[in-house]
Amino acid sequence: SQVRLDVKAHNGMVNLNPLSANLYQGSMNGSLSVNAQATPSIAIKQNLSGINVTPLLKDALELDMLEGKGNVAVDLTMQGSTISAMKKAANGSLSLNLGDGAIKGINLPKLVQGVQSLGKSSSMQTLGMNKDEKTGFSEFKASFRVKNGVAHNDDLSVKAPMLRIAGNGDIDIGNDSLNYTTKVTLSKTEGGGTATLPVQLSGPFTDLKYKVDFGAMLADVAKQKVDAKVEAAKEDLKAKAQEQLKGKLKGLFK
Repeated sequence: SQVRLDVKAHNGMVNLNPLSANLYQGSMNGSLSVNAQATPSIAIKQNLSGINVTPLLKDALELDMLEGKGNVAVDLTMQGSTISAMKKAANGSLSLNLGDGAIKGINLPKLVQGVQSLGKSSSMQTLGMNKDEKTGFSEFKASFRVKNGVAHNDDLSVKAPMLRIAGNGDIDIGNDSLNYTTKVTLSKTEGGGTATLPVQLSGPFTDLKYKVDFGAMLADVAKQKVDAKVEAAKEDLKAKAQEQLKGKLKGLFK
């Protein structure tokens, strides 16, 4: 709704600047240009503010894995005679900045509840997306460089009350698939510390899989316990040495 556009067209070139509208419960503002000469090409620059990302991702990528509202910046060029060809030839940049939403299909805090009770044999497990599970977050940020239809990210940052997620990976826009490697840092383990859980998300948009490395997480928790005991032993020895030194100093001044 509330569409505003100024159109200039000449010799197969069409420029829409500005191009603004209210959509997805938010708004967009930017420009769009189309070159219909030879192989058609499109250039789009848009800032979307306060939008609901779920229907946007479904409409743009047929990807249903995020909930939340926030801002999306798009600066892309595409060319080709079909939609498929344009997606595979996309170049430019994208960014997401969302708040109060959820990653759909997996509940990470639930997976690591009672981490100490997992058996020593627990290692890599592959999990399908479960539509009834979610991992809530208070902040989701990511920026992408897009080259030949592949959007690469190196700065994924997700914050939630019990966890932090960092990672990097690719969204293959041209082939509707995803490959992400992340490290999920969870607080409040049974020992009172943190645990780092490697999680890899990959596959076609229609059949995404999570690979969760419980073995690496258990090794991390075990290492923290050993480090804590070593540190406690060092502190104990230090305290005893200080007491002995105090005793010797007192003896010198008697």
